[in-house]
Amino acid sequence: MQRLVLAAFLGLSPVVNSATVAQPANAPGQRLAVGAQAPAFQPQTWVKGAPVTRFEPGMVYVVEFWATWCGPCVAVIPHLTELQKTHGTDKLTVIGVASADQRMGLSDVESFVERQGAKMDYRVAFTPQRKIWTDWMTAAGRSGIPSSFVVDGEGRISFIGHPASGLDAAVERAIASTGRSSPGAGGGDSTAKLDPREERRRAMIQARVQEFAKEAEEYIKQEQYPRAIATIDRILALDGEGQYAWAGRKLELMVLSSRNERPVTAYAKKMVEKDYAEHPRGLAQVSAAIQRLEKREQRPDVSKELRDLASANVKKASEMTRQGDPEIEEILAGDLWMRGDKRAAAEAQKRAVEATKDDQVKREARMKKLDEYLRG
Repeated sequence: MQRLVLAAFLGLSPVVNSATVAQPANAPGQRLAVGAQAPAFQPQTWVKGAPVTRFEPGMVYVVEFWATWCGPCVAVIPHLTELQKTHGTDKLTVIGVASADQRMGLSDVESFVERQGAKMDYRVAFTPQRKIWTDWMTAAGRSGIPSSFVVDGEGRISFIGHPASGLDAAVERAIASTGRSSPGAGGGDSTAKLDPREERRRAMIQARVQEFAKEAEEYIKQEQYPRAIATIDRILALDGEGQYAWAGRKLELMVLSSRNERPVTAYAKKMVEKDYAEHPRGLAQVSAAIQRLEKREQRPDVSKELRDLASANVKKASEMTRQGDPEIEEILAGDLWMRGDKRAAAEAQKRAVEATKDDQVKREARMKKLDEYLRG
């Protein structure tokens, strides 16, 4: 249930952000792709955590390239910490690797990591040379950070991309495949592992999703809602399950772009009855969309049928996750508040705060919202 897009762990609209880093002029023509053996990885300095001298068989690794000056990199740190804690150090090793540049040296990384403390609770490495960057980033044709690579239990690359676009799902797949192919886990059937061609296909899908996400966001800024909806449809056609937040955005834009309630209600029903019937966060998106509409300066009319549908399904999502998903509980709190049940709204928001353990920024924001609910 941790297939999160950027909206899920940055609290922003679901569009991918990254910083661009200049590549070495003498970058070789090597190409690193999903399915290839992971390159050598021997950073000079380990700033936090025990050194990784080799990719151990049966262990899944996330190698994330980042920098102290990169805003999007800093924003994903809490999520990487959560990812490490969720899967445990016996199954997953998350490594943040920083390469020296004109804006960042070893002392900068050391002081940054020290300030982060438990917020950055995974291994951190530093390299003054560009060899690792060249062997990984340049070879994969990437120049923007943050960029993540997943190394599966057989030492092969199973994901290359932005950590907000498919990383969680890739880690889950790699761990599941490693478990199925390991001795004593399901008979050691190594054929259960995804075919490298399938992994490459999925990586290509994520790249297209990022491209369409930027395009859709631009249309939304220009208030070209029909074009934005058409672009969102392309995103959902590629990865409807993983990009559930975009389904909610589509519903929101449908309300803004048409006075005809029938297609809007029909799409909302499709979301909860078919597309996301077994996907709690997807179910909650109808309510999330309505809450965003309510915050607009010129609020559009939303039918009682649609409001009731939203409330019923965010409640269902909360029950499916045993009231333990902070994103869903926060959406539920907003829904209850809109319906005038202030006490229940505060209780749901309190659960959202309590379930937010590793992201201090989000926890503080949710505590602030809880104070608002308690004040009434």
